[in-house]
Amino acid sequence: INVKRIDPGSDVSTLRSHLSRLYAEREFKPAVVLIDNADDLTATNKWGAADSSYEALGSVYIELKSLAHDFDVVVWTDSQTNRSATSFEVADMDVIADSHKKARKADVMISVNQRPDERQQGVARLALIKARRYSKVNRLVNVVIDYPRMTLKEAVREDDEAVG
Repeated sequence: INVKRIDPGSDVSTLRSHLSRLYAEREFKPAVVLIDNADDLTATNKWGAADSSYEALGSVYIELKSLAHDFDVVVWTDSQTNRSATSFEVADMDVIADSHKKARKADVMISVNQRPDERQQGVARLALIKARRYSKVNRLVNVVIDYPRMTLKEAVREDDEAVG
């Protein structure tokens, strides 16, 4: 259920307030909160991240993790890599854009890897680059993408192998 669009530039307290209101008014408690790019949110500054965008962006992720814990909800978001990622076959934590604090706070990180030729073929590679409490990271899953439906389906290719 899509209950509300939180505008870019909002802070996590706006999202927190909205979740509280949903529960109070409708007794609705989501299982998952999807955020289209948490990098567009701003820090509330309670974590001491006033001036530096690096610190502020890291604080947003700290606040999101706190929100997930307080509301017992999964928070799923995306982020971008830095420009150097285009030279990598598989994007890993070293190419996270703007603040490495995002990686430190994330429980799970999956990179979507796709060369221009793969985009034309409708295929991509998903790499599990971080999974807290799970030791088998750096696994690669090949997928076929149905762009009109925006769905992914695992695809086995001859060159399948683990990343790393």
